[in-house]
Amino acid sequence: MRAELRFWRLLDECEKLTQDEGVALSEQDFDAVRRIQACKPGFFEELESLGRQLGMNLRESPVADRFRELIDAEERNLDLASRMIERMNGERREMGLARQRMRELGQGYRLETPHQNGFCTHG
Repeated sequence: MRAELRFWRLLDECEKLTQDEGVALSEQDFDAVRRIQACKPGFFEELESLGRQLGMNLRESPVADRFRELIDAEERNLDLASRMIERMNGERREMGLARQRMRELGQGYRLETPHQNGFCTHG
């Protein structure tokens, strides 16, 4: 009975971690995402091990329903992270192009105070 209780608690924790990861991604809190990602493999490995030990059938409810919801949430997080990475890669390319344009402008145009001579002096 103790292993079954541990299984359900771990499943609750995995669901909470996945939910927290979604929030952290949407808030762009990448330190939190990193911490969550570091925890998840251990939780999922233990959950899988306990499930096998208990003879859990992933095709039967309520386990199947909860796992399907968990997988769906994980896929949403992965999709969000992929879109963010794609967008950030685009921003990085744009920054590289802007840096190159600034360098080219700086090579052809110097922002210096012109030398004052009698011809340019007013008044």
